[in-house]
This record gives sequence, C-alpha cells and structure tokens, in this order.
Amino acid sequence: LYILQYADGVKNRIRVLDTKGQVRNILGSGIKGHKNGTGLQTGFSGRVFAFNVDSHDDIFVADYDGARIRKYDVKNDITTTFAGTGTRGTKDGPKMSATFHKPGRMVWDRKGNLYIVEWHSNKIRVIDTQGIVKTFAGTGVPGDKDGPAAQAQFDDLNGLEIDEWGNLFIGESGKARIRMLDIATMTVKTVVGTGTSGVKDGPALKAQIQGVGEMKARGGVLYFSDYARILRYRYR
Repeated sequence: LYILQYADGVKNRIRVLDTKGQVRNILGSGIKGHKNGTGLQTGFSGRVFAFNVDSHDDIFVADYDGARIRKYDVKNDITTTFAGTGTRGTKDGPKMSATFHKPGRMVWDRKGNLYIVEWHSNKIRVIDTQGIVKTFAGTGVPGDKDGPAAQAQFDDLNGLEIDEWGNLFIGESGKARIRMLDIATMTVKTVVGTGTSGVKDGPALKAQIQGVGEMKARGGVLYFSDYARILRYRYR
C-alpha cells in the first residue's frame, strides 16, 4: 500500500513513501531521455510534474518536456507510451497520432475519460474511452473569457480537479483564480478570485489568492492550495 506518490521533476522519476516509512524509486532511471521498458529502466525527456492513478492502480505520467502521456503498468512492471508522438502541438485525433504541448495535471472521470491540462496551450484536452484525443475546453488564446467551453479562454493553467458530478475545476496560476466547467451545460465560469494575486478572504469572487496548486473536491467543497495557504470554497 502506497500512502504517498510524488513526481521528482529534477531526477525524472516517480518515488513512493510506503507504509513502513521507506522512500524508494518505482519509475524512472533518473537519466534524461525518452525510453520505455521496466519501471526502473524508464526514461523521461525532461521534467515530470504530474501523474495520476487509474482504477486499475496503473500510473499515468504527464511527460511535460516529452509531449507524451506515459502509462506504467504496475502489476507487469512495464512502461509504454499511452498518447502523443513526442512532437509538441495541439493536434486532436487518435491518441498515438495526437500531439500535446507541455501536458500537466490530469484527472479521470467515472466513465474512464482522462482530462489533461496543457500549461502553455491554454487548453483542456481529453482522451476518451475510445482512445481519441479532443480539445475539451479553451481556444488556445490566452484570456479570461467565460462562456461555452469551446469559446472560453484560459491563461497559465495549472490545477485540475473533478467532482462527483463530473464538473471540472481549473486553476490558473498566472491569473490567480479558479474556473469551473459545468459538465451539464458545457459552460465555463469564474468561481474564485478577482484575477489579481493577493491574500484576501471573503466572498469567492472578491477573494484574492496567490495562485493555484493542488485541488480536491469533496461533497460540494473545493479544497485548494495557493502555495502559502490551504483554502476552502463551498459551492453546493
């Protein structure tokens, strides 16, 4: 049982802290360069900032500099490329021919779709259960426009979370705010922050935060870090 997993971006590897308090490497050789193979033979092209675990306990890694999504089959100790060609871009289509631009945080929905933040393309991408990559939200043009998902604009994306109703929460570090994509209406709205970095509690749209890191949604409450604090936003 792993109680903590984290990405070591400097050494290009994933490490775990087990229940005995021991830290060990499970994924990544620590040598820069793209390579599939066993867990400890795996090579990443550069920084590794984000990963997620699916319902089968397999680990999916956003290969930030390698423009790929990698899959580590824990049971069989093997890493493969799950999506992406290794060339930066925002091309949609079958997952092995689609391109990504600096993929970051990822979340799964209950149907098995994988949502991915692209830090510098200002888009949310999704890999559906049929293996097709689609742009789920964002035009790719930096901005703060709310509205229909396909017309919404984002800036400096970082955090990503999904709640039990399938709504996506999207953290923008540069603009110090949180956006929500309502899955029922496919519309984006700003729910936390003024767009100006600061430290100010109060009503969500008047509060100021310093950025957005990790986010967790439970029972109509979103918990998130702004690098200096742990904050709570109740939306239901």
